[in-house]
Amino acid sequence: MKRFLENMGLDPVRSETPAFPVSPQTSPVENCLRAVKERADIFVLIVGARYGSQNGSGRSVTNLEYLEAKAKGIPVYVFVLKQILSVLPVWKMNPQANYQGTVDTPKLFEFVEMLRGPQHTQSLVDRTDPVGSAQLYQGAPEALGNAVTWFAGKSPDFQWPAHLLNFQEKLL
Repeated sequence: MKRFLENMGLDPVRSETPAFPVSPQTSPVENCLRAVKERADIFVLIVGARYGSQNGSGRSVTNLEYLEAKAKGIPVYVFVLKQILSVLPVWKMNPQANYQGTVDTPKLFEFVEMLRGPQHTQSLVDRTDPVGSAQLYQGAPEALGNAVTWFAGKSPDFQWPAHLLNFQEKLL
């Protein structure tokens, strides 16, 4: 995914790299949210089996970053591991069951449900590849291209930032 985005002329900002912008005066959560506020022109969210650490509100950093991107009004592309989507209906019928073999916490199912809600549906791309992160990442660039094409058709009033016009042209 990183290589795909770089080939499209984008600069992926990923918190797991040493180049991630960090201010020692702010918390790790605030650093992540600031990166979305100040540097993100699009937001690509890949949801696997880990929800991640939670803040005082019970939301993960990734969940908060997603909400920040939505509030900013930038295009958001969400990829959810098929295994999560397959178990989601079971979880909805029995949320108290043990899902440790699938997710680290049931909060992940809640997050995916939020992503699938009426105000979020246009940004969700369900991955249909076989389960596994390698397949998910291999299929993500093509699915991202399809999602961008779909988004452009549904949101003709969206103005692409000037430095992303090349990205839009390559995908559309």
